[in-house]
Amino acid sequence: MTDLQIEGTKPLHWDAISQDYLQYRPGYPGRFFVLLRHLGIGRAGQDILDLGSGTGALAVPFARQGARVTAVDLSRGQIEAGQQASRKHGVKIRFKVAAAEETGFPDHCFDVVSASMCWGYFDMKRMEVEVPRLLRVEGLLLASTLIWVRDEDSIAGQTDKLLAKHAAGAVRLGRGGEAEILPAWSLNQFSLKTYHEFKVDLPFTRQSWRGRIRASKWIGAALSAEQTESFDREHQVLLNRIAPPNSSFVIGYGSIFLNPEEAEAVPPSSRWGYTRIAFICARESLGEKRIGPQLKAAFGGSYIANESFIQATAGQVLAAGKAGAVAFGVPFLANPDLLERFRQNAPLNEPDSPTFYTSGPKGCTDYPALDKTFVNGSQPMKLSKTELSL
Repeated sequence: MTDLQIEGTKPLHWDAISQDYLQYRPGYPGRFFVLLRHLGIGRAGQDILDLGSGTGALAVPFARQGARVTAVDLSRGQIEAGQQASRKHGVKIRFKVAAAEETGFPDHCFDVVSASMCWGYFDMKRMEVEVPRLLRVEGLLLASTLIWVRDEDSIAGQTDKLLAKHAAGAVRLGRGGEAEILPAWSLNQFSLKTYHEFKVDLPFTRQSWRGRIRASKWIGAALSAEQTESFDREHQVLLNRIAPPNSSFVIGYGSIFLNPEEAEAVPPSSRWGYTRIAFICARESLGEKRIGPQLKAAFGGSYIANESFIQATAGQVLAAGKAGAVAFGVPFLANPDLLERFRQNAPLNEPDSPTFYTSGPKGCTDYPALDKTFVNGSQPMKLSKTELSL
């Protein structure tokens, strides 16, 4: 069986678009897989089951990273395209034509179950039982998407209008609104580990954008060959009119990571982790009510602690992994050679706060420099590179 029936729609025929899918559907950016490895997904030696694997958007990169990957899809054409991709990249993947709800694999034999661009097609009641059955203790479920954002690019917006004209009777075109961070189906068997979403620019030519849209559930998978050809001709005319030979369309992708073993949930604010924010530097003193460690975990990126730190407390926070770096403000104002003083365990100049941010040299260039002959009563303190992140 290669057809997929979604309530209120016509069946989807994925076999018909497998080659377009393989050639024109963009893969996830490399930094997506860096993030996944950081979160414990896609590591060498892991056993990963990729459901609705299609042409191997997740399966092939996971296998290239050394994971043992099993790829399952209901469409034989998609499986064959995935096999082409695996041969091209020289990786070994075990392929199987099967439904995600009934894979036939033994209990608890996978570290990760992944699903890219297909989770919404599955029978959720059956998946709530099947995924925990397949996962080992502390196993992870990854449900990820890679979708183009119609509202942030005029060419994508015009394409969307053409889709509505040709495909509205075949599929539901809804794509708007916020993604559910904790979808209803997850509440009984799963707990949220972390959620991330961010946007990247992926380049398309007129030809590749046409292929990308043909290889979609709205067109190639839902319409007849004649209807698909009619759409494609009109799309070509549209792109010749509005798109330069090489265009860049804004593509957004988001991911949900869920753990069926009731792992401690990370606050939903983790949604802004790995966006275009480079780092967070929070001013917060040490204390019982400090939220810095939770903020670091929720963000997922580089977190810099700041506020009233001294050399010793900074080292403790870094050693405990509660920050990636510690920033010093006032100590640097009074000690331009602060780093050298830390290296030598030397005393610090006392800051003269009334002179902060005033004009003239006083309080700016007149602090005494460290005497190069200073020797502590003990050996100079040695700090690691990490501990010297100031």
